[in-house]
Amino acid sequence: MISNNFGDIEKEFSNFEKSRVVILPVPYEATTTYGKGTKKGPRAIIDASRNMELYDEETDCEPYKVGIHTLKAFKKGFDSPQKMIKALANKTQGL
Repeated sequence: MISNNFGDIEKEFSNFEKSRVVILPVPYEATTTYGKGTKKGPRAIIDASRNMELYDEETDCEPYKVGIHTLKAFKKGFDSPQKMIKALANKTQGL
């Protein structure tokens, strides 16, 4: 089964309670004027993150060890930027 968390990071470092970083995928396409597909961006980023190097040689550390939790993506579409911002504010309040 393919994991749904950023970086395909093991549960020890992607547990919500212990993570210092939270990823919230927001597939948003309401204001697109040319072509469609921007709503697929968050999924594409998470999929691509499985291939990223987890060790940073410049800082000689593994930054993912601070914990990176991926929340479930918004399922509901938004028909205006204002509605999207309000929903984001409600979702992220208290994180």
